[in-house]
Amino acid sequence: MQPFFETSGWALPKNIVPEKQRQETSKKIKSADVNNITKDGEASREADQIQAQMASLNQEPATSKEPKAKKPRIRNKKRSFEEKPTDKESIQNKKPKTATSNDQKRKLQQLLKKNKTAGQKEKIPAEKEKKQVVEKIEKKNNIQANNDDGLTPLQRKMKEKLSGARFRWLNEQLYTTPGKHSFNLFQEKPELFDEYHEGFRHQVESWPVNPVDVIISQLKKLPKGTIIADLGCGDAMIAQTLAKQKVLSFDLVAKNDFVTACDITKLPLEANTVDVAVFSLSLMGTNYLDFLKEAHRVLKVGGELKIAEVVSRFSDLDSFITLLEGLGFDFMDKEDDNKMFVMLYFTKQLNYEEEIDSEMLAGLSKTQIRSLKKGAGINNSKAKLQKKSQQLLKPCLYKKR
Repeated sequence: MQPFFETSGWALPKNIVPEKQRQETSKKIKSADVNNITKDGEASREADQIQAQMASLNQEPATSKEPKAKKPRIRNKKRSFEEKPTDKESIQNKKPKTATSNDQKRKLQQLLKKNKTAGQKEKIPAEKEKKQVVEKIEKKNNIQANNDDGLTPLQRKMKEKLSGARFRWLNEQLYTTPGKHSFNLFQEKPELFDEYHEGFRHQVESWPVNPVDVIISQLKKLPKGTIIADLGCGDAMIAQTLAKQKVLSFDLVAKNDFVTACDITKLPLEANTVDVAVFSLSLMGTNYLDFLKEAHRVLKVGGELKIAEVVSRFSDLDSFITLLEGLGFDFMDKEDDNKMFVMLYFTKQLNYEEEIDSEMLAGLSKTQIRSLKKGAGINNSKAKLQKKSQQLLKPCLYKKR
């Protein structure tokens, strides 16, 4: 049979599907869904199997480690380390302990510091303490000197200039007048002697070497009991330094207990009693030859004479040496390598006057005695010797500044 609708040339539209076809398509879709579901189930089963295998693998090392638990300390440390951030109460309880330990450390450090400082104080030697005391006294003296009863800086400068001018005047008096005149001056005004030596020390401080130190180093080597005469000693540094030797110190003013005040031309000593005579920058006065003669008198035969003088004072050093040889000294040596001063060394020989027997001169007249001495080269007029000595050893005068 032909379909009913095919008659008269009419047919259903193509978009309208017959029921059979719909049923077939729906069956196909359902079968596809079932297939997909089965596939999904199989995939989920495979995933479950994989997860089970992974779980078994994770459990195997844990089970393997359990019999090898030989280091429980490390595990406990790890567990305690992991539990520390979670246990807030334990952390709060531990904080005061650390604080107390820090306080104890601080106290211990303070005690150690106190002990160290106490030990250091005990270890300070007595010499350092003495130096500190001396420094304090010097500071006080300097403060008092600087104050000068409230002087202004300008007044202090003027005072320094006046003291410098007074030192130059005193120095000129010592070098250009006889020793007796200087002795009387300082006996009347002993404070002038102190002023002169203050200025003298200021001058010598600028020198690289002090001649007194050189002489002291030489005298230290002499045997015990050696008698030394320090002529023009100042503050008697030689006597204050040497202990084994016997030092007799003489100057115009007794500045301390070591010094005997006298005129150097008249020493309170017997003849031939001194082993060493020293003139350290002290051949002052126009009659310094009388000082050397007096030194020759008190020296033992073969005794040593040491002279230290400023280089600029000598006009002719060799002639000065011959001058002393004429006084009865034998020249031994000299040290002229220093730029500031010269060291001369002599020994005493018998004087020609002492060699001539007084009995031989007893029956001779004065003219005969003079002619005898003149023929022997003994008697030279004092005036000639005085002029010659002043030419050979000039006064040490400081220029005005």
